[in-house]
Amino acid sequence: MRQNAVRAESLIDKPPKNPKIVRGAEKGILPDADLEFYQKEYERLVLELEKEMERSVLPETSDAKADLNDLLIRLRLKEIA
Repeated sequence: MRQNAVRAESLIDKPPKNPKIVRGAEKGILPDADLEFYQKEYERLVLELEKEMERSVLPETSDAKADLNDLLIRLRLKEIA
């Protein structure tokens, strides 16, 4: 059964498929960066996200703002009591 969610946790502890993709400091500088490779990889990932967005049955925007606001108010009032 296909899930309508991204399973980021399944990607965290796996080694990258391509040795050019390495873990490091966020927003760090890539030494000897292969810009062509990273540009192609970025474009591939954007296309994959767009394809999944088209397949998704999730709404484009949420209409639960009022419900969320009500929940937060009730939780905050519960903490005060």
